[in-house]
Amino acid sequence: MRFCMTQVCLVSLVCVSVFAQAAERKEFNQNIKETDYSFQQMELTLPDYPAADGKWLDLYVSPTYKGKPKILAGSIHILGNNSVAYVLNNQSANNIDNISFENMRCSVQSFRSEYNNGYRQLAFADTYNKRWLESKTAPWRDVGSSLGTNTPVQEMLSRVFCDDGLPRSDKEVEQRLYERGMFEAKQNRALNDD
Repeated sequence: MRFCMTQVCLVSLVCVSVFAQAAERKEFNQNIKETDYSFQQMELTLPDYPAADGKWLDLYVSPTYKGKPKILAGSIHILGNNSVAYVLNNQSANNIDNISFENMRCSVQSFRSEYNNGYRQLAFADTYNKRWLESKTAPWRDVGSSLGTNTPVQEMLSRVFCDDGLPRSDKEVEQRLYERGMFEAKQNRALNDD
């Protein structure tokens, strides 16, 4: 009888604690409302074709990267949908121009974020006729989500534009580009180890 009474007390104690926990959890969850972080597409207009005397900034990707990427200084603009538009010349090691108008989105750090950092190429330059050729489809491609990459320039730009959050103004973006995206001798330890 005593054993049976002990069991009944234990079972009732467990039931009361489970109901109390459920009531607390329900009350806690009702107060949490996370912001909607879905990405909003924007229609972008093509910029003017880059002038021959445009100010191109040399980008530094890595010591082993053979290309000579450049970004047009006045073309970098922050957009209202947490993305950046810019004109990039992904010049080959043989000085062949590959100019494109690109848009890079920066993900918002959230557990509910439905997208990663990514880029899309909206138009390509026809360097012979000096005009833009608009891409019929400009799909988003993720960057920064894998160790091996086929897009080292965009990976580097993703670190410049998106790490530590997207800058608030075009001027801040250019400043961050000077600090993080351009080659300086102090960035390469092999050059400083004399």
